[in-house]
Amino acid sequence: MEIRIFGLADDSIVDGPGVRYTVFVQGCPHHCPGCHNPASHDFAGGTLMDTDGIIRKIGENPLLDGVTLSGGERQLMLLGRALIQNAHTLIMDEPTASLDYGNSFRVMQRIESLSAGGYSVIFSTHEPNQAFRYATKVLALKDGRVLAFGPPADVLTPELLEALYGVRVAVTQVLAGGRSFSVCTPYGGEEL
Repeated sequence: MEIRIFGLADDSIVDGPGVRYTVFVQGCPHHCPGCHNPASHDFAGGTLMDTDGIIRKIGENPLLDGVTLSGGERQLMLLGRALIQNAHTLIMDEPTASLDYGNSFRVMQRIESLSAGGYSVIFSTHEPNQAFRYATKVLALKDGRVLAFGPPADVLTPELLEALYGVRVAVTQVLAGGRSFSVCTPYGGEEL
């Protein structure tokens, strides 16, 4: 996975306890008054870097006491932190919330590759197309009650999606990149 980096500090003593490797992630929507790094605000700025390369650099320094992830979009930083800590179970609450379309896709692609590589991944989403595309099982909840559990194609029916979201929903198949995907879209304009 690639992320945009504002800068790296391979031996910081001011970004946490001990000697730390600090990754300054590019992109911040807050634009806080008095920000020390206003050049880091632009999500399209910085340098595109491979996360595997950053993790490799961290692993090569035996003097490090830890890693600090600073700035950037929270979900990308949390995913990076889990990978750096070599966690094999990831529990993610809406991992693409507030991400743009491209970064949402990249995060979900990375989650899919981690799952294929043996990681256990549990994620919550309000976006049923993510469940269709990336989940092997779906637990549909509404008002604290379980409505359905099982494979996405069995659970995410138009009727269930309508019950969850209160709008009419069509589910169809799309062929892209040589693969078939289920997708849903709301229609009709009126609430149920």
